[in-house]
Parts: sequence; structure tokens; C-alpha cells
Amino acid sequence: CPAGVSIAVFVEPPPVLELAQSPFICASGTVVLNNSNQVDVTYTWTPPTFLDDPSSANPASSATQDITYHVVAQGLNCSSEGDVTVKYYNASVNAGPDQLVCAGADATLTATVTGNTGTLTWSPPDVVGNTIVVSPDTFQTYAVELEYGEGCRAYDTVTVDIIPLPLLNFNPNTNICLGASVPLTLPPNGPGAYQWSPATGLNNPNIPNPIATPTDTITYTVMATNQNCPVGGSITVYVASADVNV
Repeated sequence: CPAGVSIAVFVEPPPVLELAQSPFICASGTVVLNNSNQVDVTYTWTPPTFLDDPSSANPASSATQDITYHVVAQGLNCSSEGDVTVKYYNASVNAGPDQLVCAGADATLTATVTGNTGTLTWSPPDVVGNTIVVSPDTFQTYAVELEYGEGCRAYDTVTVDIIPLPLLNFNPNTNICLGASVPLTLPPNGPGAYQWSPATGLNNPNIPNPIATPTDTITYTVMATNQNCPVGGSITVYVASADVNV
């Protein structure tokens, strides 16, 4: 008589690994290496360098260099293996020292990059490049953004402040009679230091608004300086004399 034997064969699928695709870290970040987690599976990651838990299904790497990890996921009878390479990017940008410029002058701003190179963008005025030339009318803060690696960003700022030029508000009426006096400037004046020449006929050649009492028509020149920002000019005093015959 025939006899039969039946055998049940159970196929165990290997553990599933959902490894991170092209992971990268910017500066001091972290990245998770695997997105799957199964019960009755043990995970071994090598090397353990920079990992928060090399036996976790989903370890986080805080690598500070390019590194390749190998993982073995061991089930009850089957296993799966895989590799993950983490790219590391690190860079910083320096917008340069804060600047003081004379009113009306340009300021040249130059950013320097340390680490990975990338694209520099200044704002304002939304210009790409290492160096920009700006001419602000008032105090202004400029920001520079470095985009590097795979979407990594670094930032810095620099300020430009304005030194006002001395004001020379010349007197529009400098026709005088012999023996009369006239102020060479009218309010407002300043700020800064003033030097008038020649000093002939002036009550004080080192103030913004000297009084002139010349005996002949004369042209005075002035140089005014505020924190190394100079401005100059000149003014002529016309002296009229009258001859009287008796």
C-alpha cells in the first residue's frame, strides 16, 4: 500500500532595509541611516564611529567627515546587508570687519570662505560674488549667504556706518565797506575741525564761523575735517573803499 508524507516549508523573508539615499550632513548636523525597524531583528552597524547607537535599527550619524557604514540585519534565520555613505560638508563665511566711510564714499565689502566652496549672495542688493561695492546714505547692515555642498548654508553680516562731512554754509553776502566785518559762514556749521587761510583779518582761523575784517579784497580758503573726512571751499570778501575830497 502506498504511503505519503507531507512536509511544510515556510519561507522566511529577509529583513527589510530602507537605507538613506545619498545622505549628507551640513556642519554640525545629524542624519538617520535607515528608515525601517522590524521586531525579532538585530542590527549591527560598522564602524560605530559617530553613531548614537550602532545596534539600533535607525542610528543617527553625526559624522564630521565622509564615511561609509555597513549594516547587517539579522532575523531569526535570514539576514540582509547594505552600505550607506554619508557625505560631510562644512564651511563658514566671514563678511569682513564693520566699516566707517565718509558720506558720499563707496565701501568695498569682501567675503572670505573657509571650508567647502560655494556660491556667495549679498543682500541688499541681492548680488552674487565675493566682493560688492556699496554707497549707503545711512547706517546699513549687509548680509552674505554661502550656499555650499548639497543645500548647506552659512551666513554672516557686516555694517557700514556713515561719517557726515563738515558743513560749509558760506555767507552769500560778503561785500563790505572798509573797516566793516562780515562772518564767512552762517549757521548751521560743523561737525569737525576747521582751518582757514590766510588768517589775515580773521578773529579766529580755527573755528567754523570766523569773522573777517580785511582791509582789502581777499579770498579765504577753508579745509574742514571730520574723522578724516575732508571738505574744502573758498569765499571772497570784497572790500569797497570811498575816497572823499573836501
